[in-house]
Amino acid sequence: MIKPEFPETEAERQKTLDSLNLLDSDSEERFDRLTRLACKVFNVPIALVCLIDNNRQWFKARIGISVQETSREISFCAHAIHSDEIMIVEDATIDERFYDNPFVISEPYIRFYAGCPIRYINGQCLGTICIIDKFNRHLNESEKSSLRDLAKLVEREIAMVNLAIVDDLTDLPNRKGFILLARNTIANAIENRLETILVYFDIDQFRIANDRLGYREANMILIQFADLLKKRFKGKAVIGRINADKFAILLSLRENESAELEIERFRQANAEYTHEHHYKIQFSEVMVRMLSPQLRTVEDLLIYADKLMYIKKHGSFRN
Repeated sequence: MIKPEFPETEAERQKTLDSLNLLDSDSEERFDRLTRLACKVFNVPIALVCLIDNNRQWFKARIGISVQETSREISFCAHAIHSDEIMIVEDATIDERFYDNPFVISEPYIRFYAGCPIRYINGQCLGTICIIDKFNRHLNESEKSSLRDLAKLVEREIAMVNLAIVDDLTDLPNRKGFILLARNTIANAIENRLETILVYFDIDQFRIANDRLGYREANMILIQFADLLKKRFKGKAVIGRINADKFAILLSLRENESAELEIERFRQANAEYTHEHHYKIQFSEVMVRMLSPQLRTVEDLLIYADKLMYIKKHGSFRN
């Protein structure tokens, strides 16, 4: 078996994949139907929409196998992402890359594989849509064209969801995207008895800065603040740009973890950034704990946090 190499653009490829928030997301019918269609069109038992992560391949949609992910080292698709062309293996038992692969010598006993690369709009390859059979077979030109068409449909779905839930300026989830991601986090926190805390940020005097500096410089403030949030909280919290000058993170904390300590560390990181760049990003924040029966959803948390922020800045709530 020959282990797949990493593409030369691996760092940028992985960054793109991470930014899309597809990994470890719930199954979605719009992707599932494409794998069902692939099985029907090609008369195969297995079809996958496969995303190649750091050290694993993760299946956004799957028909014919039960596992959600496997090691990248034994992935056929990790080989396929190196080319713009469909990678076809007609008989895996005589291919030096795969003849002793665990998936060839045991379930699902792969013999035939065809994987078409899936690329994002920036050109980075995210993974493949692939079809698999337990018998040797050949793809004709018409079938290759059909597989490419399916790959284009997957690419379109990925592009559409990103345009709908990601803020163009900061590459953070927008309000809609934040809510979608936060719902899953809240459900997981409830299941695992973790404390859920929303931290709501407001860039101080942003509108004045926008008028005084111009939108280009004002946008740089937003980008820099978003980058600070990513560096401090990526992998630890859901992060989003809620509207023009407001951001939020949703933390799930164990008993020995402190939201106040996390925010203090973030303020220290902002101070260090100020020292290095000679520019201070001033912000206010409020915290909302998911304790009250009136705060059952992420939408409730955001509405309540916005009220608290207004009171903090203006002394009373507007009617």
